[in-house]
Amino acid sequence: MSPEHFVLHGFLHIHHAMIRDGYRLAGACAAATTDDELGALGRWYERFHGNLEDHHRAEDDIYFPRLRELDAALAAKLDGLGEDHHEVDAALAAVAQAFANRDRAAAATTTAHLAELLDEHIKAEERLVVPATMRLMSTDEQRALEQGLQKAAGISQIAFVLPWLIDGVRPHERGDLLKQLPLPLRLMHAMFWRRRYARLSRPLAAGNATAAPHLGGIIGRPTGASASP
Repeated sequence: MSPEHFVLHGFLHIHHAMIRDGYRLAGACAAATTDDELGALGRWYERFHGNLEDHHRAEDDIYFPRLRELDAALAAKLDGLGEDHHEVDAALAAVAQAFANRDRAAAATTTAHLAELLDEHIKAEERLVVPATMRLMSTDEQRALEQGLQKAAGISQIAFVLPWLIDGVRPHERGDLLKQLPLPLRLMHAMFWRRRYARLSRPLAAGNATAAPHLGGIIGRPTGASASP
């Protein structure tokens, strides 16, 4: 369904980045041949893991309860998405354990499973919540919800999420996205966060070929929007 009246575009950007980098991480772990390479991937994953947990918490505590209030008939399906979050959390923990053990074989296996799980869950979630949001919320209500999601994010989270999202936006769209952000965030991104994230994420490049085939079918992939962590 077209996201013409769905203005939570940061939500869609985050989902796209999760799928993209789930597969990039799996590919990079499969290609890793040394403990140093695995350790570098683990340092990026620590931030990615924390961001996914924060994103799920915002959905479970803010977004999904609002949809329940507006349409009680959605409750069972939204509960199912919450159960999916627990399954993803278990997969995230398994990947973290593989990195902690410096186990390259386990890292390759657990990240491949996580990538497939994220892909399946996110597409199912968007099939439910994007049409429901367009049906139940005006664009003003959606923007108010997005502001609530933004307020739930701390500065440390934003310092990772902003360059992480921009990393996957088409080059000609980056300027439009950045223009929608407050000036202090744009300055912090330009002066500090962009370079810091580039160093942190460099090891993921080994997984680019793994990610590419999986990025064409995401529902409502935006062509440019504001970023809400």
